[in-house]
Amino acid sequence: MSDQRLNFVPNDGYTEPGYLAEVPGKSNAMRFTFRPLLAEEKRALLETMEKMKGGQEAVKVSEVLSDQVKSWDLADAKGAAVPINVTIMRRVKPSVLWALWGIVSGNDASDIDPQWDDSQKEKSALENAVALTKPEPYGESREGSDEKNSSGA
Repeated sequence: MSDQRLNFVPNDGYTEPGYLAEVPGKSNAMRFTFRPLLAEEKRALLETMEKMKGGQEAVKVSEVLSDQVKSWDLADAKGAAVPINVTIMRRVKPSVLWALWGIVSGNDASDIDPQWDDSQKEKSALENAVALTKPEPYGESREGSDEKNSSGA
């Protein structure tokens, strides 16, 4: 595993791995890659969503996720790969949609993928534990601690 910093200005095409653990009786495990939302993108989206009514928020989240999620192992009932687009994103189970949103928006950490190597698992577990002690969302906690570390403070 590379020692990639979590707080840096991503170049175009930058993605992170994500994992949603199985929730028995509700959803299967899912692996995906995503492009994290930038702070200004997230703020603008939240301001827009505050003005929306009813199901419009879920439609907007589906639109954003269809752009930010770059790959996934989601399959249909016959095992065929499912494309990532707004139509499909609007049809995924609500629990999966909002879990993806939490991770892509930086509010939540990815679940720990059992296929990750030990160092990746340890790093993720440590980051999650530190973030849980902070009052701000997961992504902001990671950014703040890395900014502090990179400034020599």
